[in-house]
Amino acid sequence: MLFLNYKKTLKNKNYRKLIALFFIAVFCMCSLCACSLGGSKASKKNYITIGRICPLTGEYSEYAEGTLETERAAVEALNESGGIYVDTLDKKLMVRYLLEDSGSTKLGAEAAANKLINEEHADVIIVSDTNATVNAVSGVCEKAKVPCFCVNAEMDSWLAQGPYKYCFNISYDTEGQLVAAEEVIKENGVSNLGLITDSFEEGKAFAEKAQKFCTDEKIKVVAFSFGEEIVKQLKTGNVDGILCYLGTDDYISLKADINRAEIGLKASILVNEHWPYTELSANSQSASFDETYIPVCWAPVYEYESSLTKQSGADLEDWWKKEYVSPCPETVGYRHGIIEVVVDVLRRAMAVDSESVVNAAHDISLDTVLGPIAYSRNNSVVLSCTPAQWHYEGSSALGENKWVETVTVKKNSKKVEESETEKETTVEEKTDSDSKDK
Repeated sequence: MLFLNYKKTLKNKNYRKLIALFFIAVFCMCSLCACSLGGSKASKKNYITIGRICPLTGEYSEYAEGTLETERAAVEALNESGGIYVDTLDKKLMVRYLLEDSGSTKLGAEAAANKLINEEHADVIIVSDTNATVNAVSGVCEKAKVPCFCVNAEMDSWLAQGPYKYCFNISYDTEGQLVAAEEVIKENGVSNLGLITDSFEEGKAFAEKAQKFCTDEKIKVVAFSFGEEIVKQLKTGNVDGILCYLGTDDYISLKADINRAEIGLKASILVNEHWPYTELSANSQSASFDETYIPVCWAPVYEYESSLTKQSGADLEDWWKKEYVSPCPETVGYRHGIIEVVVDVLRRAMAVDSESVVNAAHDISLDTVLGPIAYSRNNSVVLSCTPAQWHYEGSSALGENKWVETVTVKKNSKKVEESETEKETTVEEKTDSDSKDK
């Protein structure tokens, strides 16, 4: 009756007060019910959900090798130890690990992130391997205010999309790769360096930075775009060393053509964070890779130990070879290391709400299998690069061609502060339009 006579009753001052009191009472009752339901839901939480995204299929799937196996083993070790204590629930929770495929595309990465956040209610997201995947997922997580921990995606491109509040990255940067490359160029006496990149935006950006970086007047740098006439151009230019920003297949094809053309190279450098052993072995007869160097951020010989399992890099390599009867990929270190970081953050946060997790991430100071980890003010840790050289040693006990890397052991990871453009910008100053552009 009250609502049927709404206009009439509003003329009466007492009725207006009555209606106001009625709505206040209803609002309070709803609020109490909501709180009760929320508390009940929280008390029934039986696990912490870690959503994991990487390119399992598509153009960049080679980079995801070892993801499921390595991280699942680390999560199993964690759960066997009792899980992670959550203070608000006064109990330990097991970790649920959910892996999604980005398909090596931006749209695929965004879809995977939205599924894990909206359907699986992931408490934390881990993402890795190439900026196509990592940058896209970071953008989704920032908007959703879900903590996201990234690894193995070029730092410069990732930072350009920031600033970040909820996303953190452990990786290499172009400068570190170029420092390692320059070391190889000088040690091998290269005088005419051919800089070979693909036609994608990342390749063009790398070429621009590489040309500016090499300031030694004794070394001539000539830039080439990868294509049909590339070998002819290298021969005409008397190139005695190459620095390549290429996919693995393109590099293998290029090396085979160079060998057939009998171009003598003092050094070949491939900027590629993961070397697929199987493809290398399959092409061992058509191209020589003995002078190939790759800037790497982790190798089994690195003298660091896991904070989670106490395994060294050598231990992880032995475990991989025993379990999967194949050479240990470089990605094993990244995979294990990022689980170490997330576990440490959650243990110290003793909660799964975003603010608690972010605050704990900012305070991290952890020795991992990747080296010491402490995020800078722009939420990044830049790992040092060192050149790894590959040598063919014929058949191995694993029943296939064996390629062994020689790595100069260096202390890994350096904490970096903001770039000049970021020093004047904070997350709070980011505009709505910026958020939409991500």
